Amino acid sequence: MRNLKFKDLGKASKIVKKLNLRVDKETNINDIDSVGASLFLKLVENYNMVQDDLADFMSNLLEDENISKEDFLNLDLNNVYTYLEKLK
Repeated sequence: MRNLKFKDLGKASKIVKKLNLRVDKETNINDIDSVGASLFLKLVENYNMVQDDLADFMSNLLEDENISKEDFLNLDLNNVYTYLEKLK
C-alpha cells in the first residue's frame, strides 16, 4: 500500500462527510463505549452511500498490489480490515 498523499485527503473527506459520522446529542461523550457504539451504528447505517467511493479510494492506494475497485469490493472482510488498519 502506498503512503497517503495530500491529494488523498479530499477523497477521504468526501467519504467521511457522506458517512455523517457525528455523535448524537443524547450520547454521553464521557462514556467511550457509548461514543464508539454510536459511531459504529452511523457507519453501518450509511455505508451503502460510500461503498463505491471507499473501494475506489482503497484501490487507488493499493495500485502497487494490483487490486482494482472490483477486487476490493470482493475481498473477504478480514482482508478489508487488514488494509483499513494500515491507514493508521
